[in-house]
Amino acid sequence: MLLCHLFFAFRMIQSVLMGQYVLLHPRSNSKLRALLNGTPFRRLFLCTSWEELASSLQCFKQDNAVYVWFSHIANFQPKFYIGSTSSFVLCREHSRFRKFLQVQQNKFVLAEVALRFWCRYDNFWMWSVLPIYTLTNQTFGLWSKP
Repeated sequence: MLLCHLFFAFRMIQSVLMGQYVLLHPRSNSKLRALLNGTPFRRLFLCTSWEELASSLQCFKQDNAVYVWFSHIANFQPKFYIGSTSSFVLCREHSRFRKFLQVQQNKFVLAEVALRFWCRYDNFWMWSVLPIYTLTNQTFGLWSKP
């Protein structure tokens, strides 16, 4: 359980730093910057106390979330991945990481195409996740249907 919490903490810190880099760098992708400006993540830069920071990071632990996977590296910035999850974003990240390890070990596993891309180019850790917004249960059902 401790390793899971360490993983969650690492991913939240990584997301904050990568997001700040994209928002503040003058040559970052304008579409990605606009998307990140509209997320609850924007509040993280305005925190003046640990309580405010802890409150802002709760967006990573809300159910039925829509999230964006992005990279701070300019060559990858035109590419970003938008997904949804019925559980919270960090839980989805943890299961994605477990699948990533299985793909790396060439195990037979049912994995999303993006995960195989990140494994092939060995750039999984160059991407980070940010929650965009959360959905109500009714809206999530409509969002996730094919």
